[in-house]
Amino acid sequence: MKFGIESAAYLERYPFLEGVEKMARHGYDAVDYGYFAKINLPFFRQDEDAFRSEIERHRDILGAFHIEPSQTHGPWTNPPVDSTPEEREERFRVMSKAVRGSAYLGAKYMVIHQLMPFGNNSPESPDAVYEINLDFMYRLAEYGKEWGVIVCLENMPFRRLPMARPDEVAAFVRTVNHKHLKVCLDTGHALVRGIQPAEAVRMTGGDLLATLHIHDNDGTSDAHRPVGEGIMDFPLFVKALDEIGYRGVISLETMADRENALSPEVRDIAERQLLQSIQPFFK
Repeated sequence: MKFGIESAAYLERYPFLEGVEKMARHGYDAVDYGYFAKINLPFFRQDEDAFRSEIERHRDILGAFHIEPSQTHGPWTNPPVDSTPEEREERFRVMSKAVRGSAYLGAKYMVIHQLMPFGNNSPESPDAVYEINLDFMYRLAEYGKEWGVIVCLENMPFRRLPMARPDEVAAFVRTVNHKHLKVCLDTGHALVRGIQPAEAVRMTGGDLLATLHIHDNDGTSDAHRPVGEGIMDFPLFVKALDEIGYRGVISLETMADRENALSPEVRDIAERQLLQSIQPFFK
């Protein structure tokens, strides 16, 4: 079993090399590479050679410390900008570049959010939302196939958004029926929708569940707290993963000292505890 964590917890808090070294020292052997999530970063303005060179430099540093780039996070803006065909084509352009970046990095999976053409918390026109996503996600899965990257659609926390619950995401992915489109289960998002992650695992099934975003909250806000600081039944979640035969990376989407309130020494202890607190459940 491999354990990973979002890159923001280390690689965006410390200089890249220092962050990778610290991540490895704390026991991680995988990372959820989040650099593609922010479309305002230079990555999306670089020419292809410079883009590839920088990504491969990151790949080589990770490899030197035996850390697998197990998944990446595709571009996302909040509020979403998906209303017009032109905006959706721009989203496809940056998503496609992130697919290529994932391939350059050596990541098998890229996690993405659905298109939200009427906003991120709007119940309007669910049929139109579905059809827009159906076309877009099939095209993106086909592009992922060209580059050897599997696109993973993530469940979302927005309570009035169509096609956002874990069961809705799984049903949509089954309809698309493409080998390069799978599911990323976000435990915190499920909790905000009133669904325990163990139930969400079973809703998704072993044939679709490819990646995880593991974090906790109180069921009211998407706080990205460490496991044990919210209402998630973690032992039941682990049991459900075993029941469906999940063998992917156990990937945290949280960090220690998000508020930067701790001394470096205390933060180091807190960072270690993030992984140490969950490892015993997988033995």
